[in-house]
Amino acid sequence: MKVLTMTAFTKGCITLTLLFPNLAQAHDDADMRVEKTVHDSESAKGDPITITWGIVPDGTSMPNSFTPSGVKLKSNFVASIDKAYNVEGAEENSDYSGRPWFKILQKSLSEFESKTGVTYEYVPYDDGSKFVFKSSLGIKNKKADLRIGGLTLDTAKGVRAYSGYPGSRGFAPNIVFNTAHPLFSNKHNLHYLMAHENMHNLGIGHMLINQNPKLSAVDNFGLGTAQGPQFDDLLALHLRYGDKYEKNGGNDSIQKATKLGELTSETPLGIGLDAKGLVVKAEEIDFVSIDGKSDTDVYTFTVKEKVSATITLTPRGPEYNFIAENISRKEQQINASKLNDLQFTLSKKGGRKLTINKGTAGEVEDLTTDLAPGIYYISVQGKKDEPQFYSIEASVN
Repeated sequence: MKVLTMTAFTKGCITLTLLFPNLAQAHDDADMRVEKTVHDSESAKGDPITITWGIVPDGTSMPNSFTPSGVKLKSNFVASIDKAYNVEGAEENSDYSGRPWFKILQKSLSEFESKTGVTYEYVPYDDGSKFVFKSSLGIKNKKADLRIGGLTLDTAKGVRAYSGYPGSRGFAPNIVFNTAHPLFSNKHNLHYLMAHENMHNLGIGHMLINQNPKLSAVDNFGLGTAQGPQFDDLLALHLRYGDKYEKNGGNDSIQKATKLGELTSETPLGIGLDAKGLVVKAEEIDFVSIDGKSDTDVYTFTVKEKVSATITLTPRGPEYNFIAENISRKEQQINASKLNDLQFTLSKKGGRKLTINKGTAGEVEDLTTDLAPGIYYISVQGKKDEPQFYSIEASVN
């Protein structure tokens, strides 16, 4: 995949590429990722990450170049969103988890958690220190890694919100909402805006998929309203942070294998079955991938009586066109099922190993064999340093 570089901004979403050009990278550059947070002192491509997030108190100073003349650069997020969602008589404190609008932000982030290696932890505190868009980690018991605020911006310029990209190793892009924009008070659009800006926070630039603004949470061409990360978004996120099974130590060894269950004639087994098209619904969370040739995913299942079974490893992903905004208006094509050449190894605890690698990139690998009672392991690997969604299915013949 080509490494691209963004050089400008557009209306709708501002990613501060003019103010901080060193932060801007295109969506397929895996080096543009969060590497350090309060919880993670060091991480590399494909590693999971935990990001704390919180709301800055009103009055917090923040940088901006898009406000009308004379407007103070002080956050008014809490007062504005409380008014928009009819919150009356609420105490001024740093814990906003009981507010109705909080659930919208939290739901947006949870859709990233359930489909990728990113975990979000809300923290009910903020020290009110100046909002920055440079490398600056969160501080435990003082401020979150991801801080959210708001300003009254000039809606004539079309700015709905702005954010940044991960800084040099540290994480401090943050999010500023335009509290004067009518979309701010609509829960559907607030959900979308949160997902869109969060994609930038995680290192992904604007993309247009198949000329359809609804096919990416990070679209900025038609100002689409995709609710949560779509397929291309997940591809970029899995490349950077792995799938959700990379959390809590990962599943890269027999000792840490992900359990698939017991294989019987009535109970076939499967994982990774939701990676089937460009549109991803909120409830679709069954996505697995390898992020490159150094990644190994291990699964385990049991057999209690002798059976003839078929194990199938299928590379998954649609073929589609994309445009990286401010890089080139020329469409490029990607076949997401052919990014890597996968293979798998079937092994039995205390027994033999058999590696299946018959095809090339994009081709299904399968094995039909007799399985004696016991515990089995399936290890998935790729030959290239590219991400690849896949599914594993096991059934009794």
